[in-house]
Amino acid sequence: MGVFDRQIAAQLAEMGIDLAALVRAYGPGALGPCARPAVWAPAADVYEVDDEVVIKLDLAGVDVDEVTLTLAGNLVALSGVRVDDSPRPRSGVGHMEIEYGPFEKRIWLPWPVRHQGIRYGYHRGMLLIAMQKARRPIARKISIRVRV
Repeated sequence: MGVFDRQIAAQLAEMGIDLAALVRAYGPGALGPCARPAVWAPAADVYEVDDEVVIKLDLAGVDVDEVTLTLAGNLVALSGVRVDDSPRPRSGVGHMEIEYGPFEKRIWLPWPVRHQGIRYGYHRGMLLIAMQKARRPIARKISIRVRV
């Protein structure tokens, strides 16, 4: 691998993009985007409001008290599980699109954020995470359990 290739790989890793997972999903012999991955990723919005960065995740049906947030510099990783707690066993399937099982979402923030004072809210299936912007990048890593 050349110097340029290593730089690209390092930048992708810094942004939370798993190059090996992309090759497995889309490379030679892969089943392609229609194959169900072992881990799913919820939809997310990232935006700024005044001096805060807000992450909004679509986590309907997830026990958000079991979600873990890991913050390393500008990379945010959220993980947890959505359990299929249907009251009765299925006798047949007509159509299924809802993802169940473990999930992970990695988000590269365009703004540096503080590691203290992170606020959470959960409303109508959406998890909202608000973090104060920092004046300069913070290099340390933290992992915390979300508590709403």
